[in-house]
Amino acid sequence: MSDDHFSVDATLIETWASLKSFKPKGTDQGTVSGNSWTDSKGEQRGNAMHESTTDAEAKLVPKGPGKEARLSFAGHATMENRHGLCVLFEVRPAVGAPEWAVAVDQAVELRNRGLKPRTIGGDKGYHTAEFVTGLRALGIVPNPALKAGQRTLRAVCAAAHAASQKVRKRIEEIFGWAKTTGGFRKSRYRGVERTHAHGQYVVATWNLVRMAKLMLSGQQEAARARRPPGPRCARPPALRPPTRRGPRRERRENASAEPMAAAKIMKSTGFYIKRDRFFAVC
Repeated sequence: MSDDHFSVDATLIETWASLKSFKPKGTDQGTVSGNSWTDSKGEQRGNAMHESTTDAEAKLVPKGPGKEARLSFAGHATMENRHGLCVLFEVRPAVGAPEWAVAVDQAVELRNRGLKPRTIGGDKGYHTAEFVTGLRALGIVPNPALKAGQRTLRAVCAAAHAASQKVRKRIEEIFGWAKTTGGFRKSRYRGVERTHAHGQYVVATWNLVRMAKLMLSGQQEAARARRPPGPRCARPPALRPPTRRGPRRERRENASAEPMAAAKIMKSTGFYIKRDRFFAVC
């Protein structure tokens, strides 16, 4: 595992609580027939005045600009760039701790675990002054993706930055596997603490699968290295009996070549042949 170069990213994990449970604070459950209390049409809901009666730690946040808002938790991951293993994964409330703050905390945790990170890459969400200054205070070079029309914050856009941005996209494979094969798209537990414990098992399974693939690829590379030099196919070429060109075959080849030559001449002059008849191209 690499202890020099890392990448950070965050994703949203849908909570077990539904939107029907997201009601104004201080209201009762509602026992009117037909569930009229669940109708929120025309009502503007927010985390300041509303909360979920099923899970109070669930927050209403949108996945992106123009997308619907759902009750979610935030999952923050740190990946080492050499083999794509997830070294840290943490589930926190979706509102309260921004991405850059959790990334700085995870950088400190890497130091506490005996690692010595030199660079940490991230997407455009980490191109903030707090993230850059926080990592530089720890002696780590920040490599965030630069936002268009914003100051670079003295981020060095060198070959190391380009390499970090290229490898950083591999962290999306961890989230993709966890949400599909790992079944972590939606939490099956209430609260951040239990969801965090569930995420630890999912990410540990991803690391086991990833290490198994790395071991298989390493064995294949070792087998290729042990292969003696030389052509792969050492078998002699197949011997075919010599073909005899008799008078019948020569007449057949000449007969097929004559119409082709005539067709080329007619095409250049504006005529073509169809069933032994001449036609002009109009």
